[in-house]
Amino acid sequence: MNLVMVNIILNNIVNALKQPRFYILVFFTFVYCMLSLVNHHNYHTTTFDLGIYNNSIYQYGHFQNNHHPLGHVSLTNFLGDHFALYTIILSPLHYLFGTYTLLYVQIAAILFGGVGIYKLIKSWHPFTFLPEIALFHFFSFYGIFTALAFDYHDNVIATMIVPWFIYYVHINKLKLALFMALLLIIGKENMPLFLFCICLGLMVLYKNDKKRRLFALLIGLSSVIYALIVIGLIMPMFVKSGQSASHFQYSVLGSNGKEIIQSLVYNTKHVVSALFCNVSDNTINDGIKLETYICLLLSGGLCLLVRIEYGLMLLSIIAQKVFNDDAVKWGICCQYSVEFAPILVIAFYATVSYFKSNKLKVIISLLFCLLTFFVTINKMFTRKSYWFNEEKENLFSKRHYQSNFNKVDVDKISALIPSNAKLSCTDCFGPHLAFRNYIYLYPDVIDADYILVSQYPTPYLVKDEVLEKEIIKYKNSINWKLIAEINGIYLFKKTSNNN
Repeated sequence: MNLVMVNIILNNIVNALKQPRFYILVFFTFVYCMLSLVNHHNYHTTTFDLGIYNNSIYQYGHFQNNHHPLGHVSLTNFLGDHFALYTIILSPLHYLFGTYTLLYVQIAAILFGGVGIYKLIKSWHPFTFLPEIALFHFFSFYGIFTALAFDYHDNVIATMIVPWFIYYVHINKLKLALFMALLLIIGKENMPLFLFCICLGLMVLYKNDKKRRLFALLIGLSSVIYALIVIGLIMPMFVKSGQSASHFQYSVLGSNGKEIIQSLVYNTKHVVSALFCNVSDNTINDGIKLETYICLLLSGGLCLLVRIEYGLMLLSIIAQKVFNDDAVKWGICCQYSVEFAPILVIAFYATVSYFKSNKLKVIISLLFCLLTFFVTINKMFTRKSYWFNEEKENLFSKRHYQSNFNKVDVDKISALIPSNAKLSCTDCFGPHLAFRNYIYLYPDVIDADYILVSQYPTPYLVKDEVLEKEIIKYKNSINWKLIAEINGIYLFKKTSNNN
């Protein structure tokens, strides 16, 4: 490398250090790491879902048919659970970054999505501070924080491609937009439907531009065809006979296309009610949807009432949330809100464009940026939504930075488990021990050679009193031998007597 190149690189670094966006990126990189990586370090991540994904990248990285041991009851392959191809692409990275691999990738993807937001807003508002505000606004959105707090999910990665797809359509670089569309749809089986709705919005947005309107139409139709093939033909091939692994749980609408159409036509009042109300029989679900809508509105969602084309882009995401039978998906926890982030922020700054005064644009943008930040922080402490876990979600809680047991003890016990052994373990251990051919979530033992359980934290799917009885049972069994016990952590090994 010659001196000229060195000077160019140094000048670029110096120029970058002068830009506010650089410090925004650094700040949120630090915050995201404190949320996601600290969770994993302290064994707050879980087998469902990081353990599943870690086992997936291990199997793909060793050129194995991904038989999905954690879903063995109903599935023969991971792709029957979610048709997510990112794990295949990312699998070689597990040799470098171990069980943190997907968490690193997820954080990097969010930063990548933020850069896409910045570039798009910069193209709209080149001579204002709005792109920097938009970047902070996007990174502050509660849906990104809740997704990071709950392990890793492919839809987070796919969602971060959305700003780039819209940006490349906006600047009329359609080949690059096509590439982004391909990356987006392979993320998860519901992403093509999301892309279809985005394309509907783009068709309205570019109604006077024949080329871009036609491009959006073709991408949208292709996405639907891809989704129908994947969901209707490919995924069922990996479901065991007599079992069901369908994620289509929308009894409000119906069980098939015909029933959905009938509900929309003949039961419209009930369908509209389900958009906002608790239509389940459990009153504990009251207020979950309201909390979601309030958080969206305060984070800038009011603009969707003005820019209908962006509201169209979120149709499938809203429907997937509020019509689902599972009330967890109605709320703001887990990864179920991350898709709102790019569309909501883009829609907001598209709406801000209506104001002529740059000063007024900045004031309004700062107001909603701060509101978004406030909503995110507030929801770290309390929320109506199910599955809120303070030690995973709250960056201001002491519990977030503590583990429920001594990690040195876990390392000692884990070292006793051979890498090729079939393991059944409680959910906090799965993400760290998933790099093996066979791993099961306790109490699913099936043909495991070892059982690793911890009484703390309370294991998923097992009640405390039941686990205590189970531990006593294994201690007294002639088929299992207790080979390690440290501070509430137990490791059992199958004996030769076990058939």
